[in-house]
Amino acid sequence: MVCPSCSLPSHGLCDGCRSTLRPAGDRMVDDLVARAAFHHSGAAASLIHQLKYRRCTRAVDVLADAMARVLRPDACALVPVPRALVRRISHGIDPAAELAAAVHRRTGVPVRHLLTAPVVWSRHAGRPRSRRSAVPFGATPPPPGHTVLIDDVLTTGQTAVSAAGALRRASECGPRPAAPSTISLLAATAAGTMDPGAIRPLGR
Repeated sequence: MVCPSCSLPSHGLCDGCRSTLRPAGDRMVDDLVARAAFHHSGAAASLIHQLKYRRCTRAVDVLADAMARVLRPDACALVPVPRALVRRISHGIDPAAELAAAVHRRTGVPVRHLLTAPVVWSRHAGRPRSRRSAVPFGATPPPPGHTVLIDDVLTTGQTAVSAAGALRRASECGPRPAAPSTISLLAATAAGTMDPGAIRPLGR
């Protein structure tokens, strides 16, 4: 067995990598309350990379353990934010779906696949929010109560805002509006390269 972050011999995350994990506080992304298990640095960033690009599902256990501990107690559904179809096929994994399933196993909160992603959208990694376009997700209405979006990384928040908007629009469509539902985001990590004003600490 090796550490899922650094690949040194270890039965789980090694002590050196564990010492680099930093908590991430709640924050607001426009009108969406967002929470992340870890700051996107050190071993946490490495675990995300291993999951997204090397299909290392052992990384899911470390991330999901922490996500489950900070999941809102009133959560009634976990909705993974899907990866673009082209990237799911090319990388062989949908990180948010893996994380949502793992959080479900730890908490019992059901996973609802309510969002559909386009075949592809422009890569957001490394771009400021001003250069990120809204993602045209399809959606079906969320259930009554509190719906928690699940994603791997929170950076500018554009993807999360697009996903929440799609769910809200789905709730308002049709002959009868769906029962009220509130929405928040739970990510495995939150990056420190956020646009000023786009994302702010909760309460400010």
